[in-house]
Amino acid sequence: MIRSRFSFRRWRRYALFALLLLAGATWVSVSPLWAASPLGRRSPAVTVTVPDLRGVTFTDGSTVDGELFELTVTYVYHPSAPPRRILSQDPSPGARRKITPGEAPCRLSVVVSLGEHLLRVPSVAGMSAREAADTLQAIGLQVTEKAVVTDPYTPDAPSPGSALGTSLPPDSSVPEGTAVTLYVAAPPHPASVLCPDVVGMTRREAVRALLEAGLRVEDIHADSTLPAPTDPWGIRRQDPM
Repeated sequence: MIRSRFSFRRWRRYALFALLLLAGATWVSVSPLWAASPLGRRSPAVTVTVPDLRGVTFTDGSTVDGELFELTVTYVYHPSAPPRRILSQDPSPGARRKITPGEAPCRLSVVVSLGEHLLRVPSVAGMSAREAADTLQAIGLQVTEKAVVTDPYTPDAPSPGSALGTSLPPDSSVPEGTAVTLYVAAPPHPASVLCPDVVGMTRREAVRALLEAGLRVEDIHADSTLPAPTDPWGIRRQDPM
């Protein structure tokens, strides 16, 4: 019984020793393959200098080395810079950064121009003058209204106060802040009336005749240069005739 227990312990030691030898042999054979694999290979840290990209035309994927730099792009409108022109960057040109290529690249942010911000002129014909002006101003145009007298007797005559159109053609593209004239239908002029002849009438008779004709009396005054009428309050001259 004692010999049997001693033999079991010795066997267990031999087995453990054999497993250690097997693990060591396995590591020796596998370690060269691990070192040569992408998982086992680490790139050494290097120091890079940030290039000057200001004024360069931005092209996706070829502006900077993707192994060394991680690029973030922000697009903005610019009144004079052409589209895709790089306007600014961060970090500044010449800055030095320590990185690990392919693992921890240098983060580089650039601002790229979209060119001038052009506005599309909407069609406002048929809107009210207020609605049309608000629509044009909302997109960034400078609006000036101009009244236009139209023929009220045409079948499709616009209602007074409605928008007729703009000085810029609909769907045209213009820079922000461009001046535009909004044409608005004005109320028609009052109908023409025949001015009655009131010369020789009394003042009361003349005022009544003019008011009945739809006219407004502006002024009545005495004129000593004309011969005196029979009635001292009679009308001796009128304008218009």
